[in-house]
Amino acid sequence: LVLVSPHELPMRRNPLGIFLTWEVCTVICNASDQASLWPQHGGDGQRCAGNAVCGESVDSQYACQQKAHDASSSYYEYDSSRGCCNPVSACDSLITTATDKPWRVYKKAPSSTPQVNSTMTPTQTATMTSTLTTT
Repeated sequence: LVLVSPHELPMRRNPLGIFLTWEVCTVICNASDQASLWPQHGGDGQRCAGNAVCGESVDSQYACQQKAHDASSSYYEYDSSRGCCNPVSACDSLITTATDKPWRVYKKAPSSTPQVNSTMTPTQTATMTSTLTTT
C-alpha cells in the first residue's frame, strides 16, 4: 500500500461522491472505480453521431465518467488509447470510427432509488431518507 499526499495527486472523488485528501492507492482503488462504471452503449469502435473531435484529455475512464456526471450528461464517449473524453447529453444514433481510434460510448444506468411506501410511519420514512442520503 502506498500513502499518497494530496499535493502529489489532484483531489479525487471516490465512488460514494466523497472528496479524498489522502488515499491509499493499490489495485483496490482501481477495482472500486471499475465496479461503478456506467454500462457500454453500442459496440466497440463507435461514438455518437455529430461528435468529431477529442473534447478533452483525462487520466482514466472513471475521470471521464465523473466529467459526464458533473455536466449532468447521460452519456460519455471515451477513447482509452488517447484518454479522449466527451460528455454527451443525448446519443440517438451511433457511427463507426476508424479502427485506430477505439471509441466507446457509455450510458448512465437507470436510477435504482427505492420507493417510499406510503404506509410507512414518519419515523420510518425519515430513517430511510437519511440512509439514502448518507450511503
